[in-house]
Amino acid sequence: MSVSFILHECRRLGLMNQLATTMLTRALEDLGRFRLVAPELTTLNININVEQLLSRRFTQALLVALERNPDVTIVLELNESSLRSASEEVAQEAARFAAEHGVSLAIDDLGTAYSELAALVRFPVRSVK
Repeated sequence: MSVSFILHECRRLGLMNQLATTMLTRALEDLGRFRLVAPELTTLNININVEQLLSRRFTQALLVALERNPDVTIVLELNESSLRSASEEVAQEAARFAAEHGVSLAIDDLGTAYSELAALVRFPVRSVK
């Protein structure tokens, strides 16, 4: 099965937040194992969309992850298309959450679709990919 098929089906079935939460947990477990041989690995990048950042289930899992892994920097990579479709209220709430909890935001896939530079202003991103 292709990744795009799995993502499409997760969206269709309303499982994207559960997928993001599971991926966050698994990625942190993997990072912990990698750090046994390479302790300098301290950053974890996770691809999500804006709605997941505001999902109670995902944010609770993220807060637990941050508490359990205080020496890990978590970077949430938001895809450009989800940024474009986000309302101003959603943008402000995402920015507030990230700032309040010390999470870095990055824009992923910038320029692969219709690019809107306003997304760089609306969200407190620290990097673009």
